Amino acid sequence: MSAPPSRDAAQAHSAALAINTWTHLAGVYDAGTGQATLYVNGTATADPTPVTAPQWNAAGKFTVGQAWVNGAAGQPLTGDIDDVYAFQEVLGVDDIALLMADESTF
Repeated sequence: MSAPPSRDAAQAHSAALAINTWTHLAGVYDAGTGQATLYVNGTATADPTPVTAPQWNAAGKFTVGQAWVNGAAGQPLTGDIDDVYAFQEVLGVDDIALLMADESTF
């Protein structure tokens, strides 16, 4: 089984990221098209990628910085996370630029 498209894109892009430097990440999923795009510092890492995993309505907690493995939290992120936003709409490139500039009116 291959990794999810967003993980593949992040790993492919990670070689170009500077150590000890803030990196802005934005993952955008468009339910209407069934595609996801990962943006690194405001630039799409690739064309939108089809998401083939089944969709669900999440009823639990929204968690950032760790994975959910076999029913338990695990695989914590090593690093810092700042300014996490979750939207119920598709953000475009201009919206992501506003978030990067911290000028968002969302």
